[in-house]
Amino acid sequence: MQESNTSPARPTSPRAAIAAFVTVVLLSGLVAFAATSAAAPGIGQQTTTTTTTDTTGTTTTTGTTTTTTTGTTTTGTTTTGTTTTGTTTTGTTTTGTTTTTPSGPAGQIRLSDGSISIPVTSVTPPDRLVIDRVSFRPNPLRSRASVLTGRFRVSNQANGYRVRGALVYGIALPYGQFRPAAEVTTGTDGFASVRFVPTPNLHTGRNRTIQFFLRARKPGDPLLSGVSIRRLVQATVLVR
Repeated sequence: MQESNTSPARPTSPRAAIAAFVTVVLLSGLVAFAATSAAAPGIGQQTTTTTTTDTTGTTTTTGTTTTTTTGTTTTGTTTTGTTTTGTTTTGTTTTGTTTTTPSGPAGQIRLSDGSISIPVTSVTPPDRLVIDRVSFRPNPLRSRASVLTGRFRVSNQANGYRVRGALVYGIALPYGQFRPAAEVTTGTDGFASVRFVPTPNLHTGRNRTIQFFLRARKPGDPLLSGVSIRRLVQATVLVR
């Protein structure tokens, strides 16, 4: 009878069996996880560029949104829509200039004394010219060597405004006692000064008066019509 040299097999320990089982499970889980990660397209970090157009007038802003995906969990993507702000146009308001035209004849000028002056061209029929103020210097006239100056004011009949640009003419009656005087144009104040130069024919006498014929007219009007006016006035002469 031959004796065998083979040793009998030792029984497996329970602890070793548990450790082997855990190792197998872990390796299987890692393999499955690796396979899942390779198949998932969203793992990693994905950058999404979102263009946000904010139109206010002509300004455009471009923003960038980053989307991060871990495993199969996705952090939501924020999308900013397009916001358009309308253009507001403010209109231009023009304030016109209002000119107030005084009533009555055109070309009125207010003088320093408060009276109103108008051009003779503003006097038309049925309105007429009026010689409303008369004065002489010197008064009385005492010498043939002196010049008698008559100062006459012309106004319009309708308003009593002083008339500038009227022609005033004067002559002594009877003729021959003073040299003929030229027509004189009234100034802005309506006055015209006419110089009367005595001649040797000036009649002498105590407290004697000389008559003067005066006429005021608008240039271009006929002498006997239009808006012209005539008047007789007198000056005192004390020539001996």
